[in-house]
Amino acid sequence: MVWILQINANICPSHERDRVDTKCRVRERLKTQPNFFVRNNPEIDLQKKESMKASKENHHLYNNRLRTYARQNRNGGTKAEACLWKYALSKKKTGYTFKRQRPVMNYIADFMCQDLKLIIEVDGSSHDSPEALAKDQKRQTDLEAAGFEVIRFTNAEVLRGMDRMRREIGRKIREIEASRASL
Repeated sequence: MVWILQINANICPSHERDRVDTKCRVRERLKTQPNFFVRNNPEIDLQKKESMKASKENHHLYNNRLRTYARQNRNGGTKAEACLWKYALSKKKTGYTFKRQRPVMNYIADFMCQDLKLIIEVDGSSHDSPEALAKDQKRQTDLEAAGFEVIRFTNAEVLRGMDRMRREIGRKIREIEASRASL
């Protein structure tokens, strides 16, 4: 997209000049930080977005268009998600901040820790069909290609074995920390 605008103080109203100034600032920021505009621009090709690696600079591939759906999911979560959130994923228990129903790429992750690039998915009975399993596999492949680690649990596993869930999440956190320390 090319913006060709002339500013004339006598002709151009002040709000128009402000809009032009904003576009100039965005253009300058794009030169120094090419991933800046990906988060906020709905025109960015999602294929390009999916081929990128998650980082702080691109807001961990946050997808602004899924924000309202994520909010709906947060307000209507499952019992297993609520239990995992309350008993296993608090900052006091893990030492890291997890976010619920986080829009990432074309997906909404049940739980995501940006510091660790860790996504935890809690799957209900709707994920048992062959079509859903294929979609889940593609989703996991895409997220892992973007640099995330993905852990999957079923609702039944979470509700029947919270201690095991905490141990498994803790093991995965230590594993990620150890891999970072070796770099």
